[in-house]
Amino acid sequence: MRVLLDGIDHVQLAMPPGGEELATFFYEEVLGVPRVPKPPHLAIRGGCWFERGTLRIHVGVQEDFVPATKAHPAFTVVDLDRMETWLLDRGMTPRRERDPIGPDTLYVDDPFGNRIELRPGRGPVEEPSESTDVVVEVAAETLGERFASQMAFVQELDRLKSVERQSFVLDGLRRENTAEHSWHVAMLAVVLADHADADVDIARVLVLLLVHDIVEIDAGDTGIHDRDHAESKSERELVAADRLFGLLPDDLGSMVRAAWEEYEAAETPEGRFARVFDRLAPFLLNFGADGMPWRRWGVTSVQVRSVLEPIGASAPDLGRFVDAMIDRAVADGHLIDGSSGIILP
Repeated sequence: MRVLLDGIDHVQLAMPPGGEELATFFYEEVLGVPRVPKPPHLAIRGGCWFERGTLRIHVGVQEDFVPATKAHPAFTVVDLDRMETWLLDRGMTPRRERDPIGPDTLYVDDPFGNRIELRPGRGPVEEPSESTDVVVEVAAETLGERFASQMAFVQELDRLKSVERQSFVLDGLRRENTAEHSWHVAMLAVVLADHADADVDIARVLVLLLVHDIVEIDAGDTGIHDRDHAESKSERELVAADRLFGLLPDDLGSMVRAAWEEYEAAETPEGRFARVFDRLAPFLLNFGADGMPWRRWGVTSVQVRSVLEPIGASAPDLGRFVDAMIDRAVADGHLIDGSSGIILP
């Protein structure tokens, strides 16, 4: 018999008419799966979609709605105990089911009475895959230990493709990953290099942008408006820098780390100009996603102007452009209005 199925595209649940805000509270705010725009031809039916990577939950409107109390989806979580506390703190009533031969399971109802199962997952991958070990082994045998260290670092970089950021790609259907972001900001610097001062070395800017978020392999992405995790960001990234740049031979590791530290300090012309694009790229994506990430964090136009100050400080023309785009985002209802401001120096 031929195997025709190769995965699950999405989970479909039902809700009564008018339940979009309750669904958004539960699936986005409580379970942490962002709401994404539905295609226009489907949006007229009501309902809402929640997606993060390959995890896709679609909640549709059903006029004669009856909650699903037996049939249910089951999702994996990294830490079941932490999830239970998280649910309790938000007024949910999770039900823990003990399993004498396996891990416990949580059940919780969504706002409409649909049963949701939460099970422990495998968590993040900590050890290198067998193929990585083979690459490093063969590299050492053929070209020596220095080359093996370089290959170990290059293999580790692939994990950057799995780090999800807070910004969505322009069509709003998924989040971008950090590898995509690093490429995107580097290309912005190439295309918009004529907005730099004469003393800015664009080649150096590209190095800073390609290096600046490598630490997110271990530290993860901390959104610029994520106040809950901002305090631990520096510590997490320093630990990540020690491990990741330590994979390289000493001279290369020191060179790459110096580029990362130069970007973080933003004291050189190149460091400041690199920061222009690290601010500009997510702004454009947030605008393209109709302000969904801004709404998620409750961000106002005043806060956005504050975050984007480095743009106007290093590239006044781009600052004027962004200032006008903020006004447009407010006018279009994508960004909460605040007191007027200007991001130019």
